Amino acid sequence: MEELEKKRVRVEYKKTSDYKIIPATGAYGGATPQGEILCHFYVEYMVPPDSIEIEINPANGTSKEIERTAEKPFIRELNTGVLMRPDIAKSVGEWLIEQANAVIGKTPKLDS
Repeated sequence: MEELEKKRVRVEYKKTSDYKIIPATGAYGGATPQGEILCHFYVEYMVPPDSIEIEINPANGTSKEIERTAEKPFIRELNTGVLMRPDIAKSVGEWLIEQANAVIGKTPKLDS
């Protein structure tokens, strides 16, 4: 059996005109009916109250919250969705784990 010769290919990265970095504090999603993986990235935060009442101490200028309007829910604001084939989702997931472990210091960082 003849062995095929390996080829090297140069890959260049180019950003689109609307490229931007977005924050993410979590992700939500799963399989689509077509068998792809849909991952929504979100930022989670608590909605500020409509108003608060504070008490000011004129002696030292400090303030203390006395009362606030009804508590608001936490919001998960979806900012980006990524649709991937399962093999690509797995590869991206493994890459993310590798990068996180390198930052945390569990494993040495490999060249990407």
